[in-house]
Amino acid sequence: MPEEVLGGMWESIKTEWESARPQVTGHCTLIEDFQASPTHFYGLVEKAIERRKIPGLRMSHVLHREGWIMSAAREYLRAERGKISFEICGAPFGTGFFVSCRMIVMPEKNGIFARIWKFLFNPNTFYQMDVAAMYQSAIESAVKEAKNELTQTKLSVPGLRTSAVPVLA
Repeated sequence: MPEEVLGGMWESIKTEWESARPQVTGHCTLIEDFQASPTHFYGLVEKAIERRKIPGLRMSHVLHREGWIMSAAREYLRAERGKISFEICGAPFGTGFFVSCRMIVMPEKNGIFARIWKFLFNPNTFYQMDVAAMYQSAIESAVKEAKNELTQTKLSVPGLRTSAVPVLA
């Protein structure tokens, strides 16, 4: 009997913990035999996003550690609107260049007063769901556009090289 009670309490705590964690989805693409500047890539992404004039969007550059607290940090481009943000990365990886785009949805507050407030004053509506879907679509298409522009202009951009282009020392 005590094991059942403790097991039930543990499941309740685990469910509460899981619901308090952000939801992370996304994708990563490796461009084989290709080198580019992350700064140049971020500039292309920012330009593509700005052209879309997404309302309420905030852009910033953030650092995320590669591992533990003393490990190197990588720069990411963050696009945030409300409780949804995108962490966009472009960086060298071996002989290639990778592009990742991760959507992070922060969880709702779980307290009883927060639930009542949300129910009365800020319920989820079809319009809010549509706007969130359009936000996701706009950011992902801007990243894809920047990636395509980066790979199409590889010969004309200083600092970029591929295996087909000789590097002069």
